[in-house]
Amino acid sequence: MMKTNAPAAMLATLSMLAMAASLFSPATIAAGYNELLPVAVISHPDRQEIRKIYELSTETDPAGIPLECFERDGITFSCTDILREVLMGNETQAYSKSETIESSSNDTDTVLGLLPSTKDIRTGDGFSGTLLLDPASIKTEVAGYGSRTRSITTKRSYPNLSAADIGYIPKTVTEDKKTYTLEDVQWQHDSTYNTDDFDISDRYTATATYGGTETVSYVKGYTVTAKYHGEISRSGITAIRYTVIFTGTAVAASEATPTDDDSPRSEPCPRKDMQAESRADPPAAPKPTFVWLYIALPLVGLLLGAGAALLFICVRKDERTNEKDYCDNHGAYSDNGDGPPGSGA
Repeated sequence: MMKTNAPAAMLATLSMLAMAASLFSPATIAAGYNELLPVAVISHPDRQEIRKIYELSTETDPAGIPLECFERDGITFSCTDILREVLMGNETQAYSKSETIESSSNDTDTVLGLLPSTKDIRTGDGFSGTLLLDPASIKTEVAGYGSRTRSITTKRSYPNLSAADIGYIPKTVTEDKKTYTLEDVQWQHDSTYNTDDFDISDRYTATATYGGTETVSYVKGYTVTAKYHGEISRSGITAIRYTVIFTGTAVAASEATPTDDDSPRSEPCPRKDMQAESRADPPAAPKPTFVWLYIALPLVGLLLGAGAALLFICVRKDERTNEKDYCDNHGAYSDNGDGPPGSGA
């Protein structure tokens, strides 16, 4: 059986963990996250020239464009020039706006008469356009309720009265749970005759008018909301294009060319030039890098746990192998109770 070398296994495990930690370190993640990528790369082999084109928004800081030298096919390419071009054009986007008005009625024709079919809009960032009314979005709600008191009347007729005396007339009556007070009485004289055509007595009919008040509620008004939809556009700067030019120099030629002094050569395109060109642009918001840490830290913890488990298994396996080798070299214990030399029965 092949013996396991515990120190070697431990060294391999620690190396693997160190490699994983360096791969997911915050510095590595930040460097890859903040670096801008070109939209096109144009190579000119005859002129030993490579052009990398970047198109950035006006809010993006161009300081993230990489300007470092690089080597390709035995040729060292260094940044020799940067071209900046402002791209103009029309930018269009969908837009919606809500409108709220007050109406005295919830009738459809009345509401549509208060809402214009189109609405011109202009935003603070320069967009403008015409929006159309969406009839399906119109909603009408009661704005509030009020109350008022009004006069009400009712009449009663009292026939066959022996005299035109108001004492026969009730002073109040109740109708629909409302109390009415006597306000006016109109009398009508009626004569009663017998069979011999002689008057028996006079009779009267009273028509009484009663009055009262009641409180009624009413709708004060309605609140109407509607939405307008459409597209708005603006003309202006849509992007800024940066063309970074890298010029190649053969590695052997550059090493053989003597220099006047031993001082180090400055970079052809220092970073400060790019920053100076971008001073007029608004600063970009810092890009978050902590999101990657939420992925990297659990992975590193998982690798550490796996490494610890592997190390324990290797050490335990090595101990068992050493015990077996000891038994093989000194012989197995006999079945009659004899132990190894120097031990009791």
